[in-house]
Amino acid sequence: MDRRLDHNANLQSVILGLVLSALISAPASAADPAQYFSGKTLKIVVGYAPGGGYDTFARLLAVHFQKYLPGQPQIQVINMPGAGSEIGLRYVMKAKPDGLTMLNMPKVFIIRELLGEDIKEFEYQKALYIGQPDAVADAGVLMARTQVATSWKDIVGRGKPSTNGETEVGTSVSIPAAWLELIGAPIKNVYGYGGGSEVLSAFNRGELDLTTRASELAVIKRSFPEWIEKRPAFLTPIVRWRGLLNKELLDAGGWKQPPDIFEIAKSTEPQKAALDAWLELGTGSKVFTLPPGVPNDVYQALKKAFEATVTDPAFMKDAAARGADVALLKSENLMASVKRVTDASAEVRQILKKLYTGK
Repeated sequence: MDRRLDHNANLQSVILGLVLSALISAPASAADPAQYFSGKTLKIVVGYAPGGGYDTFARLLAVHFQKYLPGQPQIQVINMPGAGSEIGLRYVMKAKPDGLTMLNMPKVFIIRELLGEDIKEFEYQKALYIGQPDAVADAGVLMARTQVATSWKDIVGRGKPSTNGETEVGTSVSIPAAWLELIGAPIKNVYGYGGGSEVLSAFNRGELDLTTRASELAVIKRSFPEWIEKRPAFLTPIVRWRGLLNKELLDAGGWKQPPDIFEIAKSTEPQKAALDAWLELGTGSKVFTLPPGVPNDVYQALKKAFEATVTDPAFMKDAAARGADVALLKSENLMASVKRVTDASAEVRQILKKLYTGK
């Protein structure tokens, strides 16, 4: 045989092998979504311990998501607590990009990268966002154990910092307390708790003086209903933000409307602007996210199913029964709101970076 023909034949075999290998290793497409998802298992990873808000939303989605997913795959929730959800984040970002592994991700990861932090295994421009189910702009509140304080004046007059606990720096509920500490208020923020339920338990046993985790009556009733069964109540609202607290919450604890955070805080204009920016940006915190590289038809099928699920009356009713407020924020609107951070001045951005990253 001609050596040239033999060489060409070998070369063609090598090229064919490479092409077939690339096709086999490439993420599968979902030209027929029902066929693609049928018989498979979709994993929803939660970077916190069971029982908290992220876990609650993941399990809610697991119950209702299957109804809208073509092929009705099985859905499994996996808790991977640690490093402020970064263990779960790294696991999902390195997962096979087949659309069968997603993360209920803290929105703060996107913001931290926007503010200049390099988060290991994560590039916010490349990750694929399915949507946010908790974009509710409710008023927030800093509560104190009543035996510690019943007013901001009491907090200032204690002569020592009052402690507030959180999972990590930069969570959606931690920013106001972190801002108060940043401007010199007598508050000490303690980080490292495994989830919202752990924070509330620490508050309950007197380990913490303050909490920002009790702004919803449903959360109090679900976690520690005895807090509001007697008078005076176990806890008292000290300062609020993003509007007035609702009457139902105030009546349940026998409380008066507390002052707004800007009424009690002595802050500079850039400090105030930074908190204002957070108030616009910090609506909700939970972003369901896929790793980079998921085929667009698979991504779009998941996104469509997610949006249908979150707006389903049955999902909203189930969420309300578990004390979870629901409001859909589509992925495109999420990224538009996050991008507004880049419009802030350098000084305001630096304050925001400090609030979100601690650096």
